Amino acid sequence: MTPKQRVVKALNHEQTDIAPYNMLWEPGVRELYAERVGDPAFDNNVVQHYLWLDAKLQRHDLSEDEYVDEWGGHYKQGNIFHIVDPRLPEPQLGDYPFPDLSLEWRYDGWADAIARYPDKFVMAAFYGGFFERGCWLRGMENWLMDLVDHEGFVNEFLDGMMGVIMAFVDIAGIRDDVDAILVGDDYGQQRGLLMGPVLWRKYFKPRLAQVFSRIHEHGKYAAIHSCGDNAEIMGELIEIGLDIFHPFQPEAMDIVEMKRSHGARVTFNGGIGTQGALVHGGPDDVRREIRFALREIGRGGGFIIETAKALRHEVPAENIAALIEEFTNQHR
Repeated sequence: MTPKQRVVKALNHEQTDIAPYNMLWEPGVRELYAERVGDPAFDNNVVQHYLWLDAKLQRHDLSEDEYVDEWGGHYKQGNIFHIVDPRLPEPQLGDYPFPDLSLEWRYDGWADAIARYPDKFVMAAFYGGFFERGCWLRGMENWLMDLVDHEGFVNEFLDGMMGVIMAFVDIAGIRDDVDAILVGDDYGQQRGLLMGPVLWRKYFKPRLAQVFSRIHEHGKYAAIHSCGDNAEIMGELIEIGLDIFHPFQPEAMDIVEMKRSHGARVTFNGGIGTQGALVHGGPDDVRREIRFALREIGRGGGFIIETAKALRHEVPAENIAALIEEFTNQHR
């Protein structure tokens, strides 16, 4: 069974020989681990089930750790990026130029990548969706206040974002070799939604419904990446057409309850925490967590197992070794 066949079977809620899985690494961490174990080919037996593709966006580096991206955002790079100056300091769009994602050069390399990995499940991903991009261009506090105080500006901005996202969806959607289209738009904090369910339903749900509908019109699976606790809107995400929910963080949601309540209608992608056993436990703790997820969430398909976040340098080598062994051997 190829990785793509295994993922599709899981999406159809059929039991697979093993649960599809992916290994996610922060930049440089794979190389650091290879150095620690003295084996540059340590992951020869690891099967990445996804091939991730995204659109090219330009950026201008100001220094080693500061840059301006094509959206006009000015950022300082740390362990994550931080806003230096909001591109839109006032709740006014003016003549702000949204990037044109219909330009063909943004997708150079997609055909070659797919040709190199023809057996992978191809996930076309748009990062920085409706809510996130507002945070990045206005600053989070400003943007959260805008949702309450500047409805006209918010709708104008989100309509502009809709054009950008739909251009990406249409380019990816017409390709026969793309299997799913993902929108990345973090809504959750550790407990509940950043903007609360009322404002999410007002601004984001109807627009996501249009995006998912367009994805389905192209015959693709609709996926979302939304970190944190999305429990109170999970049913509504499914109602408007969601097929794959990522990254399914056990630190933020009760993954067993989510599977019980919604697992027949959506595929959960993730399930292994990066704030608990992987960092603070030992190999046996990591094994127990993975086996629990495979047994409780993987039963009956509808599960693609991953760490909720990419592996970082502070994860002990012995825990990474346990993770790799459990993913590849899958003892339930």
